[in-house]
Amino acid sequence: MKLETLAARLTPLVPLLRCPQCGAPFTLPVARSLLCEAGHCYDLSAKGYVNLAPGRDQRADPYDAALFASRARVFADGFYTPVAEALCALIDRHAPPRSGEPLVAVDAGCGEGFYARTLAAHRPDALVLGIDLNREAILAAARQTPPLPWLVADLTRLPLRDGAADAVLDVLTPADYRAFARVLKPEGLLYKAIPADDYLGELRRAAADSLREGEYHNARVVEHMQAHTEVLEHQTVRHTYALTPAQAADIKRMTPLTFGLTEAQREAIPLTQITVAMELFACRPKR
Repeated sequence: MKLETLAARLTPLVPLLRCPQCGAPFTLPVARSLLCEAGHCYDLSAKGYVNLAPGRDQRADPYDAALFASRARVFADGFYTPVAEALCALIDRHAPPRSGEPLVAVDAGCGEGFYARTLAAHRPDALVLGIDLNREAILAAARQTPPLPWLVADLTRLPLRDGAADAVLDVLTPADYRAFARVLKPEGLLYKAIPADDYLGELRRAAADSLREGEYHNARVVEHMQAHTEVLEHQTVRHTYALTPAQAADIKRMTPLTFGLTEAQREAIPLTQITVAMELFACRPKR
């Protein structure tokens, strides 16, 4: 990718960004680097992203390129499409299009970018930014279409100015409610998706003897969210799908549930169907 192309994609967002080291505003002076007033400089990558956490060593991170490749195939096969569509509809209800004013949406912990891309395709009026601390995730996102601005950055130090965003998406990702509240406009909302109790239940039951947590309950996650936000709307999306052997292999490879297993142990798990059940929330952070 030409750096000028990435710079053009970032330009509308530059006034909304800030340096993760010092909080100073950014400029994009020569279409090659984001430069803050204090002199911190982050080069644009020809691979389609900007790394705002260049010192992070992720060699031991189990979220690797193979995991994101598996996820990309699972998303392409439509297993999570109802979730993404419900999330877009939720955003539409609380942040409908406004004449002449773009929706600024940040996918915090975007992974390979499925939900950010779905929202961007659904809402042509939106400026959608994907952020993840895992460089392999952002590399995977940058290879997909439609092209979006992608940043490697720490979610606890979101590189956005105070009150910059209309919407923050937090899908299957640990939340930093203080950071989310800071970057949201006063009327902005957090759109959070968490696993329902039966999420990937067939995999949990089939591998119960091998998993650290064979059962899952989301009550603590919901309680923590409710302590930091006002929930405006809540819904559950649930679908059960039959799996081909290849799809079953990708499901087993893409989830942190199986991080403690060897490849042979993963392959031995019998899996012929899977339930994708997620709870979606529209929330106003408590400030």
